[in-house]
Amino acid sequence: METFRFTWFYGNPEMRLRRHSWDLLQRIAGTVHGPWIVGGDFNEILEAHEYFGRQFRPMSQMRAFREALEECGLTTIGFKGYKCTWSNRWQGDGNVKLRLDKMVANGDFFRTFPEVTTHHLNSIVSDHLPLLSYLRPSTWERKHKQFLFEEMWTTVEGCQYVITHAWESETGTVVEKLKACQGSLGTWNNAHVG
Repeated sequence: METFRFTWFYGNPEMRLRRHSWDLLQRIAGTVHGPWIVGGDFNEILEAHEYFGRQFRPMSQMRAFREALEECGLTTIGFKGYKCTWSNRWQGDGNVKLRLDKMVANGDFFRTFPEVTTHHLNSIVSDHLPLLSYLRPSTWERKHKQFLFEEMWTTVEGCQYVITHAWESETGTVVEKLKACQGSLGTWNNAHVG
């Protein structure tokens, strides 16, 4: 059985103090021997394409984060799911979305778990998306079937109620409302249609 070290990390939310977070990460890296994975809310992005919003994001912030990861020998783990993991949830021009949360690992970790992947899961409660990493996706990852709306459902009593109830019970984005409908229709189909 392979062993590894996992560090949950929270980067300082204040830009002027974030350098202390990178120093701490480098000190931890100096104590690590063997496979190491680090995950959490780093409160920073690595590249400009991880930011969506109207305000300017200083390149120096991103550069300091990239350099800290390089010094620690850490590389981002590939992900599946929505690109951004945090949103201020504002509407219109004030909306900001970033990929603040990520999983990173050292070379020993990638050699031990070459198939590792991270999923950005959905959240209706937090402004951050939860992360879930699979060490061996081929054996652990549950295969998701694509959802298909069946036109014949519209002829079955109760379909309209299921859709209306799911849509109105969800207060999030249109995507979150659609996912609520998908889940409710799947449950309803299994119980009433077959």
